[in-house]
Amino acid sequence: MKLSIRSLLVLACIIILGIFTSLYFSSTNSPIITPSDLYPALVSINFSETFSNHKIGCFQLINQNGEGITAKDYRGKIYVTNFIFQDV
Repeated sequence: MKLSIRSLLVLACIIILGIFTSLYFSSTNSPIITPSDLYPALVSINFSETFSNHKIGCFQLINQNGEGITAKDYRGKIYVTNFIFQDV
């Protein structure tokens, strides 16, 4: 039995789609990565265990457009935070 090129392409697409679907739906929550996980030399010995598996608490800031933002604005999204404070 000979399969046509079209049949092989359809079969390959179905297999690839099945693989991507199973990988997408089987994923778990992303881990919380701390600086000590990436490069421990950057973390002071005094803080090496203090911030393990930390979570960002509630916050209210003003962005570069003068709009107020809070943690609720990012609920359900993946985001990276780096808070830099300026004394005004």
